[in-house]
Formats: sequence, structure tokens, C-alpha cells
Amino acid sequence: MTRRRVLSLHNQIVKVINSHFSNIAIPHQIAALEQRTRELKALSIEILNLAKQAKEWLRI
Repeated sequence: MTRRRVLSLHNQIVKVINSHFSNIAIPHQIAALEQRTRELKALSIEILNLAKQAKEWLRI
């Protein structure tokens, strides 16, 4: 569900970028968006791992 939400937001942002920025700026904006998406994915994985770790700690 989170992945679907992120992809939906990604598509919405791309539409806004396409309608408000020049053709020159679009590739730079998309590259920045892709980088932020990668960072968000890495943070999501880190949060999941921390949650699993916390769950294990609570079992002890």
C-alpha cells in the first residue's frame, strides 16, 4: 500500500513538473525527484528494520 501511495505521489509530482517547468528544467527536476525517491525508500527500509529490531527487543 505504501509503495502504491509513493508511486501515485510520484506520478502527481511528475504531472505538476511537466505543466509548470520548462523543458530544460524538467530533466533536472525529475533527477532530483528520483534521488529523493531513492532516499525515501532507504529510509523506509531503515524504519522497517528498526521496527523489527524493537519487536525483538520487546520479546526478551
